[in-house]
Amino acid sequence: MFEVSFKEFLEKRTISLEYSSYRLICDIDEATFVKHIGILFEELYYVLFFYEKEIEVVGDSGLIDDYFSISPLYLHTNPEAIDSFLYLEAWYFLKSFQTKWLPREHPYELEPLNPEQMLAVRSTNGVVWVSAPAGSGKTKTLINRVLSLLNQGVPANRILVLAYNTKAAVELTERLRLKMADGSELGDVVIRTFHSFGNEILLRYTNLVLDLDQDEEKAILYEILNEKHRKVNRQSDELITTFTEWIQKIKENLLSKQEIEKLAPKFWDVFMMYLEKQQLRSTYGYEDMLYLVLSMILENKGLRLMLQSQYEYVLVDEFQDLNPVQLRLIQVLSMPRQNLFVVGDDDQMIYSFRGSSNENTFSFMKRYSLIKRISLCINYRSYENLVRHASWLISHNLHRIEKKIESYSDVSGTITICVGKVRQQLDAILNFVRECVQANVDFVILCRYQEDVLFLQAFLLFHGYETGYSIRKFCKVRSIFLENYPTSFEKTVRFHHISGIDMVWFSLFKIYSVLETKELLEGFPRKLLGRVFVTTVHKTKGNEFDRVCYYYRNHTSCTSEEERRIFYVAATRAKESFLLCSLQVDSFVREYALNENYRLMSNRMLARKILETNQSLENSRFWASLYQKDVVGIQEKIKYQINEEKELYLAGRCREIEQLQKHILELSKQLSSLKEEQLFRRTFKNPKNMI
Repeated sequence: MFEVSFKEFLEKRTISLEYSSYRLICDIDEATFVKHIGILFEELYYVLFFYEKEIEVVGDSGLIDDYFSISPLYLHTNPEAIDSFLYLEAWYFLKSFQTKWLPREHPYELEPLNPEQMLAVRSTNGVVWVSAPAGSGKTKTLINRVLSLLNQGVPANRILVLAYNTKAAVELTERLRLKMADGSELGDVVIRTFHSFGNEILLRYTNLVLDLDQDEEKAILYEILNEKHRKVNRQSDELITTFTEWIQKIKENLLSKQEIEKLAPKFWDVFMMYLEKQQLRSTYGYEDMLYLVLSMILENKGLRLMLQSQYEYVLVDEFQDLNPVQLRLIQVLSMPRQNLFVVGDDDQMIYSFRGSSNENTFSFMKRYSLIKRISLCINYRSYENLVRHASWLISHNLHRIEKKIESYSDVSGTITICVGKVRQQLDAILNFVRECVQANVDFVILCRYQEDVLFLQAFLLFHGYETGYSIRKFCKVRSIFLENYPTSFEKTVRFHHISGIDMVWFSLFKIYSVLETKELLEGFPRKLLGRVFVTTVHKTKGNEFDRVCYYYRNHTSCTSEEERRIFYVAATRAKESFLLCSLQVDSFVREYALNENYRLMSNRMLARKILETNQSLENSRFWASLYQKDVVGIQEKIKYQINEEKELYLAGRCREIEQLQKHILELSKQLSSLKEEQLFRRTFKNPKNMI
């Protein structure tokens, strides 16, 4: 590492500047630094610091120009320092490419938008962050943003739209197709998922094939560890698995050397050797794709500048779910124009296991000083009660962006909460399915965990409902299952860990244990009554349904903000009604069901109130009267009951005290009598004391 004043460094390079008091801090030696930067450094800084106008442009764009650093490992060093160089490089290269587009002769018609949506669509340049809660029309806003850019004359191939998953990318494409009558420009608008975009870059500019399997990955790690320690053998699978997980975590989160050494001292050397061997052998896996693409863009100046010049506008969907690699990618691609438009909702961040974090959102807003923040606050999806109760729940998260969400609809909607044993919950779910099938509405059953999905799929299948391919395939073994029951059943459960079908068998065992009847198994349906969609909350994110049932797995400690967000995502999938099935009333159920005005109600009282509202209409009326009319009455009743109990308690204590006082008085009398008797005896025995 070396440190030198900016002016001194330039003087060494035979360039004199009167303006600049900046100091240059590098995390490598000076020779390596000069080798990396070359003449580009002098060109950039000479031009930008010599002319005052260019300095203003840099400052207005929020450039972090206090320090400058460069390292061969771009990905694992100070990102702010690297950004200083990348921004200046891109600005210097693209400043001569300023373009003015002519408005489209026949503009596309935009959809009706509310004021906040219109503001987001019309905010053409700069960094725009749109907070889009569930049902607020984020997809509609994104589509009309693209149409607005096209109307302004921006070429379609200059617009890059990045979606989080394939479903979202397909939906954006199809909805744009409907809005563009001729569809001539649709193919030029680049709508991709992050991985499909990365894959296109790899296919176009490299010969790499992403075919690294786990055995190859382990082989590389065995080789490295044997070189360093010579004590690792093929039996150290647990250690290798741990190292593999660490490497993936380092890549996903772009951890610095200091952070890596905190995670595992001396692991930095192992990680460097791993990257080197991967590069030498050109062996990469699918999970390495975006990390590899970002590395290429940062290390290849030509590729970097070409992509930056190609995409003038970058739009990002589901921003809250981005991990550090994806976030870094869009930041580099949008330099230096920074026409970056992101849409997301921090309350729906449920992919922390993939590296996403609300801290990414907070740091993003701090990064850009001139960011425009727009909040969409109207929920067009859910009825009024559903929006209100979901807002009560999520408001208990501390690390979130405060927002006020209102329902566009004035219809109240219905919320049904079933608190009881598993059998009671299954009965409620079965009734829910029957009503939905009969009403021919769009509905779903959501679970927190995949094992619960299998459990409910098997249960509903036994009642005659198609629940998915995996269970249908299992139907083929119906006769074998019945013929060998219970021997095969017991064996399978006992050795469930050795078979890929373990969770299905275990689910069947759970159902049999709950229902305690063999007749149900023998009554396995030969004719299916209808199809039921059962899935996890994570897999249905972004979807909406008329009616939703959430089979909620209670947590022993409801303190995780992400678990609350998962509950919130499940609740906000529903348009008309929401059924919540739970074993008990934990804090999440209480937060969803009740306003703060009812915090005095005990779990037993709350459970009793909930069970009394099983019918949806009665339930709706109950909640309406609860928060509109009966608040004071309920509170007074609770206070009266508490006071009455206190009075009874005090009265009982008073009676006990009176009895004790009487007893003490009797004892005092007895004691006085004994004292007098003892005194008399002493006096009688000693005649001198007698008168």
